[in-house]
Amino acid sequence: MRIHQPRYRSLRKPEGLRVAGTLGRIPLTEPEVVIQPLEGEGFEIEYNEGPESFVPLEAGAEGFYADYDAASRRLLEANYVQVPRRVMAQGMWCMEVYETGGVVMDGRLNVEWRERVFYRVGKDSIFRFDPLLPEVRREFPRHVGPDVTVKLANADTAKGPKVPGPHVAGFCTVEIGGRQSECVRLLSVSEEPGQPKGAILDDVYIERGGRTVLVRRLQSPESHEAYAELFAAVKPKGQRRSKAKDKWPEGRAKLSYNGSEFYHWFDILTDAAVAPHLLK
Repeated sequence: MRIHQPRYRSLRKPEGLRVAGTLGRIPLTEPEVVIQPLEGEGFEIEYNEGPESFVPLEAGAEGFYADYDAASRRLLEANYVQVPRRVMAQGMWCMEVYETGGVVMDGRLNVEWRERVFYRVGKDSIFRFDPLLPEVRREFPRHVGPDVTVKLANADTAKGPKVPGPHVAGFCTVEIGGRQSECVRLLSVSEEPGQPKGAILDDVYIERGGRTVLVRRLQSPESHEAYAELFAAVKPKGQRRSKAKDKWPEGRAKLSYNGSEFYHWFDILTDAAVAPHLLK
């Protein structure tokens, strides 16, 4: 059976220059992040964005997000996100989402990739799938809160449901680069394929309007080991191996979730979080 897939939308040169110009203005050092408990009652939020792409799921929407290393606070990579159109894919009407991004090398951001995913927005959930792996779909709840389902014993110990998340861990005020947002905090654990012990924990903060402002990604020691082996395998011949693996997780914040330990890997900051003056 032939499965219809929309034609890939190429990146034109003027558009590529505009994307590179936007990403090039993102700060190379992470702005200060301050998280405090919210004074007042909790609230419910409704996602209006791609939960893993961080852009409103509306035709014509654009946005960006940046990854900063937890230890050095240096920019690692950045992605420009676009929603060009609503299309039919896998027999469903979906929003087509493109990500154009790159990594920082020699003090500047090099735009190196362009990827496409689809989001199916339903009444109660959002599905995400990759056109190259249509059998792999991830489902996210459309509404979360105000009921708190994760118990926090202290700042670095939490216990929550064992079923896949995200699960509400409370409500916070998040200030990033001078911009303050009232957010619901979610915790979600995902395992890497083929690595049953290589889990990743996302500590997510979403503002009242349904936009993600911060994802604090944490990594298990097993996951770090798997990534270190992968990067070592793809390093160009003759390039020295980084000693970062030997220092893991020295100096990194720890969060214990359901008895498993995770360490602060990097932060994801979105355009909904970064104050406008930081891009000037």
